[in-house]
Amino acid sequence: MLKAILVDIDNTLLDFNACTLKAMKECFFEYGLSYREEYYEVFRRINNAMWEEVEKGTLTVPRLYELRWNTIFKELGIVADGISFEKKFHRYIETGYEKIEGAEEFLSYLSEKYYVAAASNAPYEQQKGRLYSAGLLPFIKELFVSEKIGVQKPAPEFFDHCIGALGFSREEIIIIGDSLSADIKGGIAAGIKTCWFNPEDKALPEGVNPDFQIKKLEEIKKIL
Repeated sequence: MLKAILVDIDNTLLDFNACTLKAMKECFFEYGLSYREEYYEVFRRINNAMWEEVEKGTLTVPRLYELRWNTIFKELGIVADGISFEKKFHRYIETGYEKIEGAEEFLSYLSEKYYVAAASNAPYEQQKGRLYSAGLLPFIKELFVSEKIGVQKPAPEFFDHCIGALGFSREEIIIIGDSLSADIKGGIAAGIKTCWFNPEDKALPEGVNPDFQIKKLEEIKKIL
């Protein structure tokens, strides 16, 4: 019987794509740089690839912040200080809290039935502040982040820490998230149940079998 929920934050509860797009446009304007719509896909590709390296343990988060915008600017042929730009960009992200549709109702429903905790690879204060600004923090009893734990999702140590802190058995815990690598594969390896939030209706790769799938957060009511 399920008793606890681990829920991812970015692109599960909060729309990270919308936040980063807005932050990118604001920063380009402040730096006097011309922005083109196709630039965002370059950002997404490089950013996603770097976060995959973080999940694998081959790149640290601080190093990602050092490399990210210089790498993007190099590909775009833009001459700018990527490290300075990153700091400004990061400040915009810290205050961005665009919610995924139905996020508040989703957490309200789950929190009435289960012990709800959030799990994220992003910085603690950033995620706590964004959840607070979005009005979602009251539904979350604990916030587990890699910065505090010392390892990233999907590392077994990350999930072991969460499971130990929650105080429930593995059979009583489920993780809900959009990332197949960090949330679903990590959850499966940890021996807990998994629910893939898949709003784009992507095909499952061979060998990855979450217990549940949902396209909209409201669909959780049919499962849990």
